[in-house]
Amino acid sequence: MGKRKDQKKVAEGLARGLSKREAVRQAGYSSSTAEKKAHLIVSRPLVQSILTETLERLGMTFDRILQPVIDALDATVVARTLEGPVKTKLPDHRIRLEAHDRLVSLYGGTPRATEIPPPPPRGLVVIIQRDGGPSEQKKPVDVTPRTKIEPQGESRTPPLRVRIIRDSESWN
Repeated sequence: MGKRKDQKKVAEGLARGLSKREAVRQAGYSSSTAEKKAHLIVSRPLVQSILTETLERLGMTFDRILQPVIDALDATVVARTLEGPVKTKLPDHRIRLEAHDRLVSLYGGTPRATEIPPPPPRGLVVIIQRDGGPSEQKKPVDVTPRTKIEPQGESRTPPLRVRIIRDSESWN
């Protein structure tokens, strides 16, 4: 079997509702490949375009797929009684928040781990501007808890001149 044919089978399996791994397995890939590379295979452009075509052929439009999530934004609590379920006017916050999270993620609002910047260094980071003016590059100065920053002179407009006294210097 050719790669193109295999990828088409993967897309058709996904359209039938199979998991990524199961769709890859049923398309003829080995079990170890399905376990390790299912996500990579499914994210290939050919698989994505075939999947889109297949879903449209089955009548699954983007609006139809998204509608349950949109409906969940207005979810209310359903109480179970002896007579059966009773719909209340109380908002079901858990369902609403899950729907919100899915929509935010769909629109790219949830940063991936690779997109999150590293945490700032411990302690206070002070940007000092030298007398050279705004065209000069600002460099961060690492300040420890024992570092003292003293204003130098009086200034009502930034930048205020400061003197940094490090741990090794005296505090006088």
